Amino acid sequence: MHEGKMIFSQVMALLPWRRFQTCVDRYRGDDKVISLHTHELFKIMLFAQLAGRESLSSTVLCLNVFSSYCYHIGIRSKSTKSNLAHANNKRNWKIFYDFAQILIKETTKLYRNDSIKLDINEGVYALDSTTIDLCLTLFPWAHFRKTKSAIKMHTKINLRGKIPARNGVAKNNADPYFYGENTRCQCNGSYRLGTGMLVCHGSWLPRL
Repeated sequence: MHEGKMIFSQVMALLPWRRFQTCVDRYRGDDKVISLHTHELFKIMLFAQLAGRESLSSTVLCLNVFSSYCYHIGIRSKSTKSNLAHANNKRNWKIFYDFAQILIKETTKLYRNDSIKLDINEGVYALDSTTIDLCLTLFPWAHFRKTKSAIKMHTKINLRGKIPARNGVAKNNADPYFYGENTRCQCNGSYRLGTGMLVCHGSWLPRL
């Protein structure tokens, strides 16, 4: 039988919840909400990420299996697929974006002096992109192939701690503009690019 504080609860205790609530209040995320408050939605989505769940159904199934522990990890509202779908649709995405920026800023401080096995004092970054498959019926605007849709997520990663410094989402037919004018490059910083990116997005390099 389990005794003591659960690992997930210990991880959650490390987060600055007062600042998270500030983000929620800024965009009135909990206005007229009776159940499944924003902090609970965030915990459920984080749980799904850590548990490797790939859908709302899988997430709910996993939570229901451990329903007796949900209260102890801070999830006190009943989790159903319809509740999660409604909450994800109604909550302002800027709440989570602002909170992510807070976490990135704090974690960057922790890894500022980390060694990266390179004789470089300035910032070192990696630029990469990945394709995220989507359902063609639900996302016809992101048409990729005959039977499916997709978007491409571009990421700028700080190699000191492997922290994402900037993310961007575009249609899958590539978006070099994101890398050019929209990428904030650090003066004297070093950047590492994959071969595929040089082939697909090489046109923006002179503008860095």
